[in-house]
Amino acid sequence: SVEGKAETMRLFFKRKPFDYQIVASDFSIAKAYRVNFYPTNLVIDKSGKIVFAKAGYDDKIKDLLAEQIEKCLKE
Repeated sequence: SVEGKAETMRLFFKRKPFDYQIVASDFSIAKAYRVNFYPTNLVIDKSGKIVFAKAGYDDKIKDLLAEQIEKCLKE
C-alpha cells in the first residue's frame, strides 16, 4: 500500500534531495491520482486533467516539469 512506503520514501529523499515541496503527506492526493511509484511527478492542468506524468527518478525532471508547466500556463 501507499502508506507502507513512507519509510522507503523518507530514505529516498535523504539520498536524492528535492528542492520543491511534496504535496501530500497524508497520501490522499496520491491515492486519488493512483500513484504507485515514488517519486512520481505530475503536472495537472486547470481542469484537473493530468497532462504529464513521470514515475521514477530522472536527473532531467526539473527541465521536463518546467516545459510542461510553461505549456499549461500558455493555454
